[in-house]
Amino acid sequence: MPYDPEFVIGFNAPNPKQIAAMANVRTAAIEFSQAIIDNVPDCADRVVALREVREASMWACAAISLGGAFERPAEHEYQKDAKS
Repeated sequence: MPYDPEFVIGFNAPNPKQIAAMANVRTAAIEFSQAIIDNVPDCADRVVALREVREASMWACAAISLGGAFERPAEHEYQKDAKS
């Protein structure tokens, strides 16, 4: 799989559709985190579970902001949405 570090690591401003998708992911992660806090004993495993939810949320938002790509496409959905 081709990898464009400048595209993947650089700042990719989300368009309105991506912002909404990221908000949905964050809301779900917050709700799941709260369920863990409310139902799991305070222990090392709970800390790991909460950390993994945070990590999953971050990776999901990264995938959204990159449009699922690891290289800068000539014309990608995120660019089309930003123009409209």
